[in-house]
Amino acid sequence: KSLIQKNQCIAIDKLCKSKGKSDLPPDAAVKEVVMEQTEQYTEMLERHRKEDWELSKAQQMAQDEMLKKLMETTQAQQMKELESLFERDNKEMKSNQAKASVETLRDVQNDKNLKTKAEKERIIREKNANNTKRFIDERKTQAIKQANRREKLRKDHGNQMEALQKYLENKSEMYKSEEIEMKLAAKPEFYC
Repeated sequence: KSLIQKNQCIAIDKLCKSKGKSDLPPDAAVKEVVMEQTEQYTEMLERHRKEDWELSKAQQMAQDEMLKKLMETTQAQQMKELESLFERDNKEMKSNQAKASVETLRDVQNDKNLKTKAEKERIIREKNANNTKRFIDERKTQAIKQANRREKLRKDHGNQMEALQKYLENKSEMYKSEEIEMKLAAKPEFYC
């Protein structure tokens, strides 16, 4: 840029020295040199703008890809954490159910009102059947809650990804519009 400006100034100075000051305004050679230099300067500025635009566009595309990857990684981590929570809840529930079964068995064995072994076995079978039914219901309820929570998280992730995609598309359209405006607004420029 500075080289072109320097060359333009030198060319105008030479032309001014070779001609008298009164000959400059109507001289076609001066107009031609000025037009040529203006054209060179304009081309250089256009080239710089285009290079700057291309760099900005490449950076924006890389940034968009990085955002997508980060979101996908974060969402995968959230799903993994949710599954880990579900596993922990299931283990805790099964442990509590096992404790309840052992306590029921212990309570029946220690019950002084039950005299015969057959009566104790009958009560144990009844309580085990009741416990089994209750445990199955608890597991079903927990499985339904977990499935609903998992599905809600998947929907949220889908909505987040869709919103990000819309944002990136809008930003891309904005850049394209700016590029078109820049091309349409191109005008001859000169160094003053």
